[in-house]
Amino acid sequence: MPQQYDVSAVAATREDWGWLVLLGEIEQMDGSPYLMFQLGNEFTEDDRRLGLDQPYIEINNQGWSWYGHIENVQLRSNELIVQMDTEAQARMENDGVFVFRFSVSETDFRQVQQVLARIFAGTRAYSSAA
Repeated sequence: MPQQYDVSAVAATREDWGWLVLLGEIEQMDGSPYLMFQLGNEFTEDDRRLGLDQPYIEINNQGWSWYGHIENVQLRSNELIVQMDTEAQARMENDGVFVFRFSVSETDFRQVQQVLARIFAGTRAYSSAA
């Protein structure tokens, strides 16, 4: 059964080091739900060998974080659905399905859409329906 969360903050940015999408409030560190995706701009040979060139995901805390292991990410106008692979599911001891609901302007939605497309470029994991 999917774990569902409502979040009030949504950010999608290009940073000096790469790309970031954040749903929720990570700054408060108060246990509030959040979902974060990151992808760097550049990777070393060691990064590639270790899989650190894959999209990074963090769900609610660093205990649930991976490079890769993301089977599917579906962005809809008011929610984002994530399906993690069996390895992540085993570590989380759940079905690996997360739904983060939000409300954003059309402009902010398009920004999230574009940054997620960049983060998941070259993979089949990401889809968007607006």
